[in-house]
Amino acid sequence: MLMPIKRLKVSRTLMAVSIAGLIGAGVAVAQQPRPEPERPAAAKAEDAKPLPRKPEVTELGEPPTDFGSGAEAIRTAVEVPAATKGANGQVTLSDITLAQARAVVEAASAKSLEIGTKMDIAVVDAGGNLKAFVRQDGAWLGSIDISIKKAKTARYFDMPTGEIGKLSQPGGPLFGIEHSNDGLITFPGGLPLRGADGTTIVGAIGVSGSTVENDHAVALAGAAAMKPSARADAAPRPESVIDPKPPKADEIPAAARTGPDGRIDDRHPAPPRTLGPAR
Repeated sequence: MLMPIKRLKVSRTLMAVSIAGLIGAGVAVAQQPRPEPERPAAAKAEDAKPLPRKPEVTELGEPPTDFGSGAEAIRTAVEVPAATKGANGQVTLSDITLAQARAVVEAASAKSLEIGTKMDIAVVDAGGNLKAFVRQDGAWLGSIDISIKKAKTARYFDMPTGEIGKLSQPGGPLFGIEHSNDGLITFPGGLPLRGADGTTIVGAIGVSGSTVENDHAVALAGAAAMKPSARADAAPRPESVIDPKPPKADEIPAAARTGPDGRIDDRHPAPPRTLGPAR
């Protein structure tokens, strides 16, 4: 009985070795690379073509006028002044001074008192940053944020907020623009502020606290303070003007031509003439 059992064990061992050999051979065959199929001649010719060259910036031409953002409507509604270039050719940005911003706030406050309203008045610089602000006694707390956003809106788009409101009505080219820039205000009360040349925008004013008509009237009064004739820092006129041309000897009184020895000397230098107050 022992012999058949030993033969059975040997047979099982040989069978296991044979199966392992077959599996190893199959794996080796599977790992061999398969030959690439022959590609058509048309595909080879397409691969031989050079890649397209990246166009230069000057070859791209002008960008499309508008993609539905309303930018063209803004360009049509307001003429953006050209940038100012310094002596070294770099573009510089004119900005409102603190004295000018205070003058704008004071003029707007005076107008508010004149018409009997209580206003929040904000002035931003050329970058849209708050430059000056005043909240009149009793003015609405909620109008603080509105006045600042009116000023920013007017500066961001360099046009009155009331004009933006007309363009942002349902169906208009700027519909929904008030949801941009963390919130804009599109009703009257915000105006751009222009510099001494009358064209360069140096900031903006925003007014809130009453009806939109009163807000706009107070903003107009503040913006008027930026005119050269109304600027608080305008250079004073001289009290008198000195005539650089010396007078002739016969035009000088005898007392002015009297020398140390008491004699009249026509050679004595004459003092310059004062013409009086400038006109």
